Amino acid sequence: TGGLYSAIFSSDASLVLTASADGVARLWRVKDSTCQWTLRGHDDAYMRYAVFSPLEKHILTASADMTAKLWCVATQSLEQTFCGHTGWVNTAVFSRDGS
Repeated sequence: TGGLYSAIFSSDASLVLTASADGVARLWRVKDSTCQWTLRGHDDAYMRYAVFSPLEKHILTASADMTAKLWCVATQSLEQTFCGHTGWVNTAVFSRDGS
């Protein structure tokens, strides 16, 4: 619960990815509004942004905990944490080739 900071649809519009003030991102199935996956791990800080990779195999999240995190959609697991920022990470993007 809390404020919603971002929402983005998958390329086929069957899923929507949200990031919110409760510190989590959620992946929703549009046709029945069910949550398919809750991405936790940002130290309960505001989840500022979440985005799909170009092939939608990964999700990148940005948070007020001064980190960005890379998640694997297939395994629904955290793959990598990007640390070292000195303030909130407000957005994140993938390059066109997914890197």
